[in-house]
Amino acid sequence: MEGIILVTIADFIKIPKTDSYNHLQFGMRYSSYVQWAGFLVPDFPENGICLDDDMREEIQNYTSTKMTSADDVQKLISISISEAISDSVKTVDALINFSLVENCGGTEKFLETIKKTIEKYSEKVEIHPILSFDTSDFCIEGLSEEKENEILKCASSLVKSKFFAAFDFCGDFTQENLEKIRPLVKAVRSEKKHSSFCCHNVKSEDEFLALHDFFASTSVSNLLPEFIGGRALEILKKKNVTLKVSPEIFLTEEGFSQEKTAAFRALYDEGVKIKLCSGKILFTNVPISSFAADLCNSTLFTKAEVTELIQSE
Repeated sequence: MEGIILVTIADFIKIPKTDSYNHLQFGMRYSSYVQWAGFLVPDFPENGICLDDDMREEIQNYTSTKMTSADDVQKLISISISEAISDSVKTVDALINFSLVENCGGTEKFLETIKKTIEKYSEKVEIHPILSFDTSDFCIEGLSEEKENEILKCASSLVKSKFFAAFDFCGDFTQENLEKIRPLVKAVRSEKKHSSFCCHNVKSEDEFLALHDFFASTSVSNLLPEFIGGRALEILKKKNVTLKVSPEIFLTEEGFSQEKTAAFRALYDEGVKIKLCSGKILFTNVPISSFAADLCNSTLFTKAEVTELIQSE
């Protein structure tokens, strides 16, 4: 480490930045979430990192139960926006879960709540609303075909609302699930809107390639470097696909993964378009400035390079 000057979180907080993938439903620290919820989450890890899928599902269930009105939704996403502002985020690609429609009592109140919240902070941060669809929203066991069609119709109406800047897809991408959301993907294309998909559950390069072909996305999030072989690398570069990377890829029980950092350094050197993002801060306890500092202090990226990864083009 001789001759290397470490940077601090403060070095990046003062830099105006873009957060390219912030889930507003979970875009806050645990302490802020507890203040909103009014309770502690049982067995939540002390350091707030490396939450397993069971804990994430438990928090999602707690959150859904707590949100009984549009006012609850507005307060929760406002916390995430406020924390982004305090981190000197000037532009945020804000993911808003489709499931919040039900919490708000319908599409009309949902849109009104999101619009009002964005307007409230418009002088402090530029918010690009992105509607996030989870396959679990459409693939509920025991749900009647009539109800499934009703949910799909509701989602399609939001795609056509002209309000959202883009659309994101996440969840379990089984063939059955993909067939159920195919009409929605077609609706996004017909509206000529950008789409992205989350690779949290992607398990191979072949699966990524099939999903990219299905969604024809202009960006993907959290694709693990071990699934970026020659064919995937060619797609990312040839199609100029933005690879959005959040802290959860790098975090292990031992700390920040140098191995993952080296893998992304290699992709960066290959010319892959990479952007850092916060993702779900509640699940990592790492805001984007902290993430930038950790990446810089890995010594594999310079401060200038990391700054490029958190700023708009």
